[in-house]
Amino acid sequence: MKKELAYDRMHENLYRVADSELTHHYDSSAYLVIGDAPALVECGSGKAHNKLLGILASLGARPEDIAVVLGTHCHYDHIAGIERLGGALSR
Repeated sequence: MKKELAYDRMHENLYRVADSELTHHYDSSAYLVIGDAPALVECGSGKAHNKLLGILASLGARPEDIAVVLGTHCHYDHIAGIERLGGALSR
């Protein structure tokens, strides 16, 4: 069963914002680290870009607020969404 615009709080400032249930079945887990310079670890496949944006917004983070996107490796389900985020990230 898919969750709607939800996230999983993993720790004080760490949230799972994407995975096969939260966003799209092609997405790996992605995490938002909230702080002075928010970081996104992985960004998913990009198939559910608008859903990811909604989850980020529910946590008070816009793509242009994200200081860095860290990819653990170059598999599609981990980093293909960077292209969709790219415009907002390149400031």
